[in-house]
Amino acid sequence: MSKLVSTFVLVWIIILAACTPVPIATPGPTATRTPSPLTPAPHDNVGPTVTPIPFKQIIDLSPDTPIEDEATIILRKSNGDFWKILVTPEQIQDRQLSPQLSQQLGLTAADEIIDIAPPASMMGHRPPANPTD
Repeated sequence: MSKLVSTFVLVWIIILAACTPVPIATPGPTATRTPSPLTPAPHDNVGPTVTPIPFKQIIDLSPDTPIEDEATIILRKSNGDFWKILVTPEQIQDRQLSPQLSQQLGLTAADEIIDIAPPASMMGHRPPANPTD
């Protein structure tokens, strides 16, 4: 009987030893985060990523205007969401949104305009002539 008990205990010890996790290798160095397009790279060693901005909303405020004639506004909301807003060039004043447009969109002082791009139809062309000339 004691031989049977000792064999049983020995088998359990072997089973428990086989189930104990043993590290296969020592952990390596931790990876560093790739900077986002909005944060500068540390020591300028690495440039920003080319990952497209994930827009939470795309708002076309002038749906009757062809898209190539609309300016594009990239906006970062205070909660971190990105909005893409399509407007006519007349709705932009001195690279800022008109107060009426800001109020219509419900923007706050914490919201930040990232970029305002001119309409695609104007890219590579001269601006229209001044009508008073």
